[in-house]
Amino acid sequence: MIDTIYRLGDDALDNQAIIVFQPLLFLTEMDPLQFRISSFSIPEFSIGTYPVNYKTQTFNKPNGRIETPTAFSFTFRADKYWAIYQLLHRWKNLIGDDVTGAMAEDVGALSGESSFRTDFSVMTLDSNGIITSQGWHFTKAWLQSLGSVSFDQTSDGQPINVDVTLEYVKCIPGLDA
Repeated sequence: MIDTIYRLGDDALDNQAIIVFQPLLFLTEMDPLQFRISSFSIPEFSIGTYPVNYKTQTFNKPNGRIETPTAFSFTFRADKYWAIYQLLHRWKNLIGDDVTGAMAEDVGALSGESSFRTDFSVMTLDSNGIITSQGWHFTKAWLQSLGSVSFDQTSDGQPINVDVTLEYVKCIPGLDA
């Protein structure tokens, strides 16, 4: 009996995820950039509605607008991937520099391309590092927020996690479908 249970494999408790960024024009170190993330949130997919009232009855109909949010959030370990944190910070400075106040132009007037948008994918992995799902692909993403880094000497060796939010144009789910 125990051998049968063993052959079933691991359950989903050890599932992990990996994020893969395509290179940015001005950050060639992202060629392609990939690292494990400890958590992520895929936005819900939603369609707007409007109420239809008839006498005492009410029901909703689709209003023809897709109202899916276009933000993707994830958390990664900055203590393990400090070079990744620094690279993400450089990306943030490319978009908007806190020191100089300079802001990048999203879509260049001459090139028609964005200097700071890129595509990325998120895939799930099992505890052995084997991809279990091709996950989601996001297009024309940019770094909207890079969370704070908290150092605490009394944290008993807890990981230093950083939250990141990316805005994107389109989410294409289930590349393996």
